[in-house]
Amino acid sequence: MKVAIPSNDKININKSFLNSEGFLIYQIDDHNVVDFEYRENSNKSVNEVVNILDDCSSFICNKIEPEIKEVLKGQNKQILKTLEENVKKAMLNMMCRV
Repeated sequence: MKVAIPSNDKININKSFLNSEGFLIYQIDDHNVVDFEYRENSNKSVNEVVNILDDCSSFICNKIEPEIKEVLKGQNKQILKTLEENVKKAMLNMMCRV
């Protein structure tokens, strides 16, 4: 399973999903992070975000804009909202729930 988290600094979750500078992508297998990468979001459009995150099945965010939320939900992607601001803490919380 791949999880995407919007982040401008690779440490904190960006408040805006669509306008994030990029996304941290975590590959999770059997409750362990086996790989991660950072993908830049240069265009900040719905189409670009959908394309660069196509292989992700879940998303962790503080807030998500309605236009991207509809597209992702239509693709049966899981959107998890969190109050957490730190990317690593949000990932740990999510891994404990899965």
